[in-house]
Amino acid sequence: MSAGGLDTPQRVTRSKSSQPPASPTAPGPPVPARDTSKQAMFNSASGGSHSCNPFDVDLVIPYDISSGKGDRLKAQEEIREGYEGLLRALEGEGLRVATRPGRAGKGKEEIWVFVSASDEKIRELVERESLLDQSHNLPPHPHSRPPTRAARIRLLYSLLTAPGIQNGLGITPGEGKWKRVKSIAALHDEDADKAWVEKWTTGGDWQIGLTKGLSDGADTGLGEHQPPPVHLYFEFLTTYTRSLLPLSVISAAFYLFSPTDSYPPLFALVLCLYSTIFVAYWRIRERKLAVRWGTRGCESVAVGRLRPEYVANLGLDKRAAATGPGGEEAVDAVQAGHELQRDVKVALSVPVIVACGVGLGVVLMGIFLLEAFVAQVYQGAGKEVVPLVPTALFALLVPQLVGLYHTLSKWLVKWEDHPTPVGSEKSLTAKTFAMNGIVAYLGLFLSA
Repeated sequence: MSAGGLDTPQRVTRSKSSQPPASPTAPGPPVPARDTSKQAMFNSASGGSHSCNPFDVDLVIPYDISSGKGDRLKAQEEIREGYEGLLRALEGEGLRVATRPGRAGKGKEEIWVFVSASDEKIRELVERESLLDQSHNLPPHPHSRPPTRAARIRLLYSLLTAPGIQNGLGITPGEGKWKRVKSIAALHDEDADKAWVEKWTTGGDWQIGLTKGLSDGADTGLGEHQPPPVHLYFEFLTTYTRSLLPLSVISAAFYLFSPTDSYPPLFALVLCLYSTIFVAYWRIRERKLAVRWGTRGCESVAVGRLRPEYVANLGLDKRAAATGPGGEEAVDAVQAGHELQRDVKVALSVPVIVACGVGLGVVLMGIFLLEAFVAQVYQGAGKEVVPLVPTALFALLVPQLVGLYHTLSKWLVKWEDHPTPVGSEKSLTAKTFAMNGIVAYLGLFLSA
């Protein structure tokens, strides 16, 4: 690979106390040793006229090399082993790798590992995915040639994070042997983002998100390089906005022709019917979109990406290391049991969630009663300032309690040990939604 007169990756070395030794890497994108900001390093001497990612870096992996306050020699050995293991894993999959020191303060030193894949590797991943879909009778989904930027990132991210039994590397940032891997991130294409926003705001496509979804057919559409989750988000915005149009007309009619200071029961019935119909319609719409985009059924255990932590808890990673990857055997092992155990854990987490909800409700009720007392009864000193106390208590206490609950919810989801990331996200979303509903609507309920 040649770009800007450079043919091999450049490694920028640090002092011997913190930098792991350089190890040979596969030919990869050269990294200029100038500005150390992640985006500026790709703004080459062209003055910004070319792509802000001229070396086609797909993913960036920040790797922590700080020694901490413990045993320095032990930390250095841990850094060395983890760093070399990461490079070996990436290069073993035929990925191009380049590294350079990150930009962080003292005690937070890190190395940025830049990862990219050749077109041949991407085609291999596409074929592997197509074969997996066919083996599970999923509807065929034609891939664009060449794959879009979103497809490249999705395929590579799955390769890096899928467990070994699914032909992945099993990289789990912050966990186990990868605890010094901070994250796996994709670089933003600032030129594409700017063009995207300009076309959306002043380019005549302002209706997107209001009356129409992302255009995934035309080459000039805003959704050309966006993944299915982004398309789904805009489809929901469009569907929800359209559904509000007839409801707004009905609401205006009730407002104009109903008695003043009244809430007609018929209008409440209309809102209940609207909510039920919209939820049912959106579920049907979701299934149609999943079939159109070729993602129907991809969240199942048989096809979806398994969590490496779940695979390790079952001991399937050791079996794969001894016998080689075996996706079908892994699925059989996952489906053979553990569902009942996980369901029991989910059931046991319900009382914890209810207790947290009751506790937050008591706090909100106390703040509400204090507000009512201050506003209606209190006539003492500082009457102008005291009414602000309930608001201050709400601002100080509620975010802290919600944050603690969110931390507890993450721990519960990890304890439940769902097979796939989709299952974990669904469980966390349900727990978060319950608490957010209490915060948002309990005050209205008490006021009513």
